[in-house]
Amino acid sequence: MGMEHDPNILSRQPNLRASDADRAQIIDLLRRHHQDGRLTAEELAERIEGVNAATTFGDLDASMANLPRLLPPLPPPTATVQERTPGAARQTFYRVLFAYVVINLFLIGIWAFSGRGAFWPIWVMLGWGLGMAFYAFWVFGPQGDRSR
Repeated sequence: MGMEHDPNILSRQPNLRASDADRAQIIDLLRRHHQDGRLTAEELAERIEGVNAATTFGDLDASMANLPRLLPPLPPPTATVQERTPGAARQTFYRVLFAYVVINLFLIGIWAFSGRGAFWPIWVMLGWGLGMAFYAFWVFGPQGDRSR
């Protein structure tokens, strides 16, 4: 494996024997390179065959020849401390409430200028309003031991 692919392998020497776990790690890296388009299916198969036959780290390094270092996958995004505070949740609620009011006033305006038939904006107001009620309860209701 180009030793630059895994910081834990920096101290390994090319003549040391590789384990099954080392081979599996290299195969995973080769598959990522294939998914990224650096290796064709044929090249992937050839290199995997070489990895399975490899006995030393030098053999594994040869399988990773001419491939760039892969960065580890990014961790899933997490909420920042600010987003987890009750104040931030309330601020977000007020922004959504503002959008609710503005859009519904706009719909009432359309209804008023379109001849004032049946009051159809009520369906938007009730549907979205129900969601807003649950959201308000979630933000302002009893918190218990729940943490955002």
